[in-house]
Amino acid sequence: MNSFGKFMGLLFALSFLAALWTDIVVPMNRHMQTARQGVLDLTGSGFPGQGSVNLDGEWEFYEGELLKPADFQSPVPRKASYLTVPGTWKGKSEDKGVSRRGFGTYRLKVLTEPADEIYGIKVSSIRMSHELYINGKRMGGSGAPAAVKEMHSPGNTPYTTFFHAGSGEIEIVIQVSNFMYFTGGVVNSIQFGLQGDMAKLDAFKLGIDMACILIFIMFGVHHLNLYVLHKRDKSYLYCGLYLLFLSSTQLLLGEKVFQRLLPGFLLKSSIRRLI
Repeated sequence: MNSFGKFMGLLFALSFLAALWTDIVVPMNRHMQTARQGVLDLTGSGFPGQGSVNLDGEWEFYEGELLKPADFQSPVPRKASYLTVPGTWKGKSEDKGVSRRGFGTYRLKVLTEPADEIYGIKVSSIRMSHELYINGKRMGGSGAPAAVKEMHSPGNTPYTTFFHAGSGEIEIVIQVSNFMYFTGGVVNSIQFGLQGDMAKLDAFKLGIDMACILIFIMFGVHHLNLYVLHKRDKSYLYCGLYLLFLSSTQLLLGEKVFQRLLPGFLLKSSIRRLI
């Protein structure tokens, strides 16, 4: 099993280098302020020159409503609660919290310096279906959110979308529903930056996942070959099967390569493993 130990050491080293290289390829401004009461003010912060940002903080949230941007044009303001993003629906506690299963709408206003720029937004994991609207236009989604379970179509595939910002105010509206996973919500940070930065980030993360999958498969097959050639030593068998299991798991996690390659092939058993 010495080769397995070397492999795990190599994998750890590659993971560390990948994390380090991500910051070099696409710098992240880690000192950016977070959203407060549905507004993230990036004016005067050095954005976008100092790198992309996470749209973390307090988003407006309207539980039990699937709202579109036009619904917020009414002269009568809607009463909003606030949820921290990223964060999952942990259930209600007295008069607080959000039901683990159900539906609702997130909304955030991002304020930037007025510039004729093309921006990108990367969505990594929103359970268990959503539609994304930016400045009134539908710009992305996964699955089909609905108010009833029978009309809900699950989906949780990462993607990056790009849009032109004509002014310094960007409105982001996300409809979300979950009727099958034990918690819903925005699981990972939503990343925001210039088009070039976000395109590089998406390609780099996808490439890292593909590399890990191929490495797991390669070493898994290698250990199975050793099992066949070395008098049926079961340690090689278990190691090989474990590595192949890791490759299949990696297909469903992270950038969810399986869902990207076969977007129409969604099994409940695989969706339940998505994070």
